[in-house]
Amino acid sequence: MPGTICTDNDVTLLKAGVPTGPNKATATAWPASPALASYTWSGADLAGFVATDFNNANFGVQVSAISTSGAPTPEVDYVQITITYTLGGVTHQQMMMGVGS
Repeated sequence: MPGTICTDNDVTLLKAGVPTGPNKATATAWPASPALASYTWSGADLAGFVATDFNNANFGVQVSAISTSGAPTPEVDYVQITITYTLGGVTHQQMMMGVGS
């Protein structure tokens, strides 16, 4: 429907279950059909995080959206988090996936 949109409200990392760091939400309208959205945190965005934070059972990302009147209900099917780090001069990746609501 013209004029009815869903947009990000909050896209924030959770450190031990607590929202931490910058909100990466954008004003870009969500598409009407399933699509991939990508957000990146790096450098200063991760200040205060240590390796054990990423392995904590309550590490994750929270996502919420805003929909205008008449817009379809926003849905997230799943979230994939990829952690890339360097240890001893070798680059590693750790991937986590969770189910949306």
